[in-house]
Amino acid sequence: MVTSSSVRLVSSTTRELWNEWHAPSGYSINVATVNTTQISYLLCALDDCHLLNFMWNTSTGELSDRKKISLGTQPITLRAFSSKNTTHVFAASDRPTVIYSSKKKLLYSNVNLKEVTHVSFQFRCFSRHLPIAKEGELTIGTIDDIQKLHIRSILLGEHARRICHQEPSRTFAICILKYNPASGEDFEMHFVRLLDDQTFKFIPTYSLDTWEYGDGIYDGGCSGGCIAIWCAWKDKASKTSVDEGVQNVWEILQPNGRRDNK
Repeated sequence: MVTSSSVRLVSSTTRELWNEWHAPSGYSINVATVNTTQISYLLCALDDCHLLNFMWNTSTGELSDRKKISLGTQPITLRAFSSKNTTHVFAASDRPTVIYSSKKKLLYSNVNLKEVTHVSFQFRCFSRHLPIAKEGELTIGTIDDIQKLHIRSILLGEHARRICHQEPSRTFAICILKYNPASGEDFEMHFVRLLDDQTFKFIPTYSLDTWEYGDGIYDGGCSGGCIAIWCAWKDKASKTSVDEGVQNVWEILQPNGRRDNK
């Protein structure tokens, strides 16, 4: 049972009041639940764009392990829906999010929409479809299976200043800064390194001129595999950056090679 500023947990059999949670004074709330075979959660969205979640003991009504997060900058509307016989919650706001439980943890997955006003209902005959509303628009979409994010760290041993991915050549291009201690002072050396995006092995490395450093790098946009590198210059006397430079466009050839256009 939900009032304008509190949530009451009532036994479905005896109608006994088990527990009651009051929102902070002056706040209204929106409520949804996530129920699993292991843990159930109570979600309370406040109109200040914060979301509270509690672990909920459905046998006693006890609420515990309160946590608070911020979701966007607009008030949040919660809507429970079912996907593969599991309860999820859609949090509609200017940062729409799907909330679900996995391995005894409550997880949040961003939705690739800029803003959602409301998720009004779910089709029984199309259980994977959701009608998503925002101002002047109604979209019927599906929720893809949530994938695990695998993170792999590649040790460079150098300072990576800029990076871009070049799809046709299947490479990462990285602007690298390295210090040369053999010079007796922190003398900077600048390179552009290419990294295979499948094996993460280094392929050719190209040295920039002595007083030149990579200040920007991006996909050149051509189908053959080009990268554009903005190289700024440093003043030799003061070793500070100057507002001048040159843009190089390199074509990544197969096997590994390059063509310069300055």
